[in-house]
This record gives sequence, C-alpha cells and structure tokens, in this order.
Amino acid sequence: MNRILHILKNHSLEEMFYTENMKEFQWIWFNNETLKDIFINLSLYDEREEEINKYIQEENFKEIEEFFTGLFKEKGFELMDQNLFASLEEGYKTTKDIDTVIYLNDKYYKKLHIKCMKEYGWILMAMAIDTYKNLASHYESKEKVYEEMYEDNSRMLEEVLSTGEYKHMIGTWKLDRECGLLRFYKGKKFYNSWSKEEVEAIFRNKH
Repeated sequence: MNRILHILKNHSLEEMFYTENMKEFQWIWFNNETLKDIFINLSLYDEREEEINKYIQEENFKEIEEFFTGLFKEKGFELMDQNLFASLEEGYKTTKDIDTVIYLNDKYYKKLHIKCMKEYGWILMAMAIDTYKNLASHYESKEKVYEEMYEDNSRMLEEVLSTGEYKHMIGTWKLDRECGLLRFYKGKKFYNSWSKEEVEAIFRNKH
C-alpha cells in the first residue's frame, strides 16, 4: 500500500469527511480531488502537499478506489458507477475529465435499485424481443425469453446503464441516453431501435 493511503489507515471516515455520523450522507461522490480534500480536513495536506499531488497525478485512482471501497463497505455503503448513478439521481452530471465513483448508504442504494428496475426495465424487455427475433428463435415466445433470460436481471441492466452497451452472442445493444433509445446490432449490422413506450406497448399486446 502506498504511504499516502497508509497514513489514512489511522483515521476514520467520520474524521475524513468531517462528520459525526456517516449515515447522514445518502451518497458521496469520490475522486482524486476528494482525496486532497480529506487531507485538508485532517490538517495533513500542507506538510505533504507535494507528495499527495504527485501520487494523484500518477493516476493511482484504482488503488485509491479499492482502499476507500473497503472503508465505505464497513460503514454500510455500496459502490455505484457514476453513469448508472446519473441515470437515477436527478440533477447529477457525470465528470468527464476525472475518474469519479459514487458511494451510497445501503438504504438509498436499495431505493435507487428499485427505481432502476421501474424506470429502465423496458430495456430488458427490448433485449428479449431482439433475442427472440434475431438471436434465439428456438424460444416459443418473446415472453419466454424475457422470463428465462432478462426478467429482474439487475446486473445486466446496470451494465447497460453504466457502460452504455451490452453484448450477447453476436448481438449488441447500445443505449442512446439523449434520445432515450436502445439500438440493436447483429454483428455490425444495425437492425432497429426501441423506445420505452414502444416496447411496453408490444409487451402489453400478447399477439
């Protein structure tokens, strides 16, 4: 472990974030600038400014993330990709120039998980339609595909919202966040795009 992180092992998250109880936070965004703020909160920045900045500039964010994820888990927080979080938290804008992750307390994490399935579950339905029509025609219906492969598949849905795409067999789905469309490609060929309203209408119509 780097010496910078080793110094922090002697301090609690409450000290680092200048609070008496971490549970007062629903969520906390975290990046390299946060690390600098933590050392300032602990009154340790001035004496180690050059060393801290050098460590940050060396692009050690993955090491930093792993260290803090362990600390946050001990306090009942879960890690969430910021692209996924931006899809669920109104007003949050992703950072483009610096790696950022989000830590959410367990209660709020579960709330957003439910919201994710409610607002974006149509994506899984669209994937079931494409799979039935273009990838796995041996299924008797799109509903059967959905039931066996996609229904309540939060891991798959979170990957789509986090990375913007999902691959299965030779199929690829790409999410257009601005237009609210899910586009399907088989190999390199574009097949179709889906909106929430269109997909839900198809599933309401069993025929």
